[in-house]
Amino acid sequence: MTTAIIVLHYGDLRDTCTCLDSLSRLEGDSFQVIVVDNGTFPAAADEIAKKYPHTHVIRREVNGGWAGGNNTGIRYALDHGAKYVVLLNNDTTVSPNLLNLLLQASGEMPEYGVLGPLISFMDEPDQIRTDGFTFNLDDRFEDGPLLVIPAGKDGKAQKIAELLEKVGIQAKVKGDIVLAGKAKILDAAMQRKAAVVPALAKALAAVEGLPTRVAGTIPSAFRKSLEELSPTLPKELGGGSIAPVSRGLSWGAVGADLSAEKLQLRAIVQAKDATDAADLGRLAEKAIAILREQAEKETPEFAKGLQALQPEVKESQLRITLDARAVDGVVMPAIAKFREAAVRTESMNNLKQIGVAMHMYYDVYKTLPAQASYDKTKRPLLSWRVHLLPYLDQAALYKQFNLDEPWDSPNNKALLDFMPAVYRTGREAGVGTRFMVFLFCLVILIVCITFLLGFGFVFFVG
Repeated sequence: MTTAIIVLHYGDLRDTCTCLDSLSRLEGDSFQVIVVDNGTFPAAADEIAKKYPHTHVIRREVNGGWAGGNNTGIRYALDHGAKYVVLLNNDTTVSPNLLNLLLQASGEMPEYGVLGPLISFMDEPDQIRTDGFTFNLDDRFEDGPLLVIPAGKDGKAQKIAELLEKVGIQAKVKGDIVLAGKAKILDAAMQRKAAVVPALAKALAAVEGLPTRVAGTIPSAFRKSLEELSPTLPKELGGGSIAPVSRGLSWGAVGADLSAEKLQLRAIVQAKDATDAADLGRLAEKAIAILREQAEKETPEFAKGLQALQPEVKESQLRITLDARAVDGVVMPAIAKFREAAVRTESMNNLKQIGVAMHMYYDVYKTLPAQASYDKTKRPLLSWRVHLLPYLDQAALYKQFNLDEPWDSPNNKALLDFMPAVYRTGREAGVGTRFMVFLFCLVILIVCITFLLGFGFVFFVG
């Protein structure tokens, strides 16, 4: 077979039969229909196999969900030589020319790895549910993400790579940058020639002089996909064409200085021209207003911090600038209250986990854990925190402790740094306030941009 059509059955047998009836009228040859019975009663699978003898039925003992069931069918298809795989919900019907159209599109666009057809509503076939999409999955990402770290010209690249290796992250040096990721993607990246992205260079230059910089741009392929998937803006933003965003937005950059003397943050979005910048400015104001309205209902402190974000349109750019006065007067007080609430929530969750672990301990030993365990001379050895480890998903760590030795023995003391975070308060595990300021502003900017775009930014951190 050249093509495998996988139908996942679970639930109403009538839907599956209706789907298979439509597939029986499908044009083309060299295709196989595969039905995966996702853990239903055997009688359903038997009936399908009897009624549709040319269909291959795979029975699963348990329901693996949408992903698990389809993966079963995909594995079978690939093992039997399928070049193409079509995933089809069992509550759908298909046009006779579906397969021919998809194969034709695949031949005309070999650079794309996943294709989708036009889909209409079953009860209202004249109403389009989605007009299809194309998505190209670059094989360089098949083995996980690639982290690119610019190390500068001062020879720090090798030291950064060695530091990453010490914490279990594979890394290699290429010129003045460090590449980190799994072995396969590292080898591929080392062999590739880096492509110049002028938009990123311009974005980083716009926040030159600030120690921490983040730049982003929209790949050309995503601009088209964005217009295909979301041709209109959300109604909350006024509706209308997505073009001011998909075509009018060139790049974005955020720069920050977190030092006490020069605390500032600058965000810049470059538009194609002044008209697009004005459109983006209005959209940004609406997006921030919506975020503020939502935050006021759930986290009022967070909403106060949003007051400092005031977009300003200057020629073909949209800018947001925060200086020390704005940060100290508005953002930092809001973050302080926000962090206090987060710490309180985290501490409550930690206490709940400890409480559940104690109940599990009681179910086994019919008593709660003592303050500590003792040796024959009544000398304290290990506290209750160690004895609860198996009930906090830390059985491996528990087995490393020598239970007949005190907590400060060489072996046991070395393990204290690996005790789970559930025993620490949120304040102990927290990060610096100034770094939180940067994260706060950066997240807000990214949320605003992705609220406009839906997806598709490529980020470079410097």
